[in-house]
Amino acid sequence: LVSISIHLVMTSPDFPDPQLDLSQVKCPLNFVKAKLALEKRPPGSELIILLPNDLTMNVPQSIRQEGHTVELLQESDHGLLIRVIRQG
Repeated sequence: LVSISIHLVMTSPDFPDPQLDLSQVKCPLNFVKAKLALEKRPPGSELIILLPNDLTMNVPQSIRQEGHTVELLQESDHGLLIRVIRQG
């Protein structure tokens, strides 16, 4: 069992719009799409991702295992909104 550290940074309804909406994409394809989107960005940039409610913790955990920083922005009935900071 691997623990994942996610920091709650925002819970208000006016959170940023997702740059990558994966709310209709099932696992493991949502992780693959998130990983490809991160690879296109320069180190230090951020990506806001909206994930579906089902098994949402798998994607943030996998992204962290890739070495990136993950912050939880919002969790709701619509899904999980995370901010990913791309590492070098």
